[in-house]
Amino acid sequence: MTMLKGYGYIVDFFTSISWWKLNPDNTCIEVTQGGLGKRVYASRSEKGDLAVVYFEAGAEIMVKPGILEEGLETEWFNPRNGHRTPSESQQANIYRTPDEQDWALLFRRSNLGF
Repeated sequence: MTMLKGYGYIVDFFTSISWWKLNPDNTCIEVTQGGLGKRVYASRSEKGDLAVVYFEAGAEIMVKPGILEEGLETEWFNPRNGHRTPSESQQANIYRTPDEQDWALLFRRSNLGF
């Protein structure tokens, strides 16, 4: 039952965004801390107005300047319970997971939808 609940959280997350616009692109980020031996996956839209970064476990990334649109909203998605939390960069374009577990970081326009 717990596994099905987790799948539900993931479905809710992806159906809340225009997921079909995303393409894998790990070149838009650089893992700066904690990523050694851990996987971080990024995908983004061609326009740079939507992006998702998935962290297998806690890490810190830098989003390379000029790849994503300026002023995008960011939020952390906790795949273990489905909760979303607003995110702020530590420094310019630097983001660190809230803890050492898996997380997704969403970048999007505030009015982005279907």
